[in-house]
Amino acid sequence: MEKESFSEAQDLQNGSPAGSELAVETVKPGAPGGLFRFCPSCGSPSILWDGRFWHCDACGFEYFHNVAAAAGLILKSGGSCLFLRRAKEPRLGCLALPGGFVDPDESAEAALLRECQEELGWAPKDICFLASYPNRYSFKGVEYWTCDLFFIADITKKEKGRLSPNHDESTGLEWIEFTSIPWESIAFESTRQALRQYLLQL
Repeated sequence: MEKESFSEAQDLQNGSPAGSELAVETVKPGAPGGLFRFCPSCGSPSILWDGRFWHCDACGFEYFHNVAAAAGLILKSGGSCLFLRRAKEPRLGCLALPGGFVDPDESAEAALLRECQEELGWAPKDICFLASYPNRYSFKGVEYWTCDLFFIADITKKEKGRLSPNHDESTGLEWIEFTSIPWESIAFESTRQALRQYLLQL
């Protein structure tokens, strides 16, 4: 799955170009507002970012940088949880839960089962929703806002033997006791929040 923290949003400036009613946000390279220098529709440089969407004064083009959805699984066996050691950026080498982004026309539940099949060669029959948390994910120089939905499932000893990691996604699978989670090695803040929420329920 996964997701990385963003730089904090900068304050909006009060001034804006003539003819524009939008406030302009000062952005850093890679931040959503820094993606476009020219309007994708008409090519004009009069495209503005207000912190949530782009608007072109020249042609009226608008584009919203909407939140992406992702799903993750707390897969437990006894007092342990399954983690994947990430094989790619962002957060290469850090620990993550099985899961990933939701595709178009796909539910979060369907996305989770698909991602588990892709990453583990196995998917749970029953899952239970835990909670959702906002997150930020950096990929190839672009930062995305996400809403990560987390689910819980159990796995039997027999099923554990069927797990087959996808080495394009992870360098290996690690079962870690809930009481010994290395919090500093967790790839994404939303995952830390979900795990803490689960521990509160024990």
